[in-house]
Amino acid sequence: MSDRQLLGEVEQLVLLAILRTGEVAYAVTVREELERRVGVTLSRGTIYVTLDRYARPVSTRSVR
Repeated sequence: MSDRQLLGEVEQLVLLAILRTGEVAYAVTVREELERRVGVTLSRGTIYVTLDRYARPVSTRSVR
């Protein structure tokens, strides 16, 4: 299997909600957007953890 890390469903949904809410994208508005558009209820903690994953630097390594 590849070492690539793909976005999971939650990460994709949060990213799309951030794009839709624009400058007012914070946990509460992202959560409301997901509930309204997709019918998914996520805790604010889940959204914060997801946002934290985006903020982490990606480690790189050489491929031989």
